[in-house]
Amino acid sequence: MITVTLPKTDMHNSRHHYPTKEQYRAYAVLVNTGFLVCKPVTLRLYCSRSNRSGRIYASIWVIGKYSYNSGTGMDGGTGYDKASAAIQKAIESAGLTLSASLNGDGEVREALIAIARALYPQKRAIITIVEL
Repeated sequence: MITVTLPKTDMHNSRHHYPTKEQYRAYAVLVNTGFLVCKPVTLRLYCSRSNRSGRIYASIWVIGKYSYNSGTGMDGGTGYDKASAAIQKAIESAGLTLSASLNGDGEVREALIAIARALYPQKRAIITIVEL
């Protein structure tokens, strides 16, 4: 189980990579506390428009009741899941600390839920991930 440590101060490091990059996947995390429905986490993945570039770019926005953090990350290596590596770099750029490294889509979803759970720790909060 992945846990998240939130930063003490807000970090603003994200950027929209469109139109120079192509967005190919996005995630929105929805939280229903019973009194409130909100979208505290948005994650977007981009790739270069060139067929020769293997770089993946990630931008994340994390909005809490009293905090706003955002970050961006990029990875272009080989032999592992580049999207997970770019997402982890974006999360770290936003000032958040994960208890484990990300190694695939399942762990990315678990990390996004852990971020939402850190922002909304109520036991009855219903957390849903929507892939856009």
